[in-house]
Amino acid sequence: MEFDDGLEYVGSSEFVLYGVADAAIHVFVALGDQRRVQRLYWIQFEGYLPTVDRSYDYDASQGRTEIGGHQYYEDAWVWNLNAVDIRAGSDTEHVLELLREHELVLGPELIGLRLVRLDAERRKELMIVYLEDLRASRLSADALSGRDRARVVEALRTRALGGVRIEEQAASK
Repeated sequence: MEFDDGLEYVGSSEFVLYGVADAAIHVFVALGDQRRVQRLYWIQFEGYLPTVDRSYDYDASQGRTEIGGHQYYEDAWVWNLNAVDIRAGSDTEHVLELLREHELVLGPELIGLRLVRLDAERRKELMIVYLEDLRASRLSADALSGRDRARVVEALRTRALGGVRIEEQAASK
């Protein structure tokens, strides 16, 4: 993956998620005034531990999109950080901690797009989460409701994919 020059790499976190999956997160941001995050990319590699008999299921996702010849599950949402409880040990908690460590300000109102690609066995995933500050995007908290939803999601997807280039690497022999 390659990111726009205007994005700053914040850092990474590797951990075992809820005792069932290895996870690695990388966070990139575009900052505005007073170190306020305008855009954020949260890249997460995750896979169930060999001892865990589960597979990922995103079939209830809102949509699908193709990137580089691969199918990604897609969900969009509006998120108010002041109105949600962040689960201890969650991937979200790890992202927020990385931002706090670098004294970056996020939200509280965000619009987000999550893209998830699964391996053939559905035991490993690549998750790309793109967040925008609602103030910076000039959208309201109800941007994803009603008849304009498809237009808003399409524009959000275009902005999200416009800041990152995803290339498939050939397997080494």
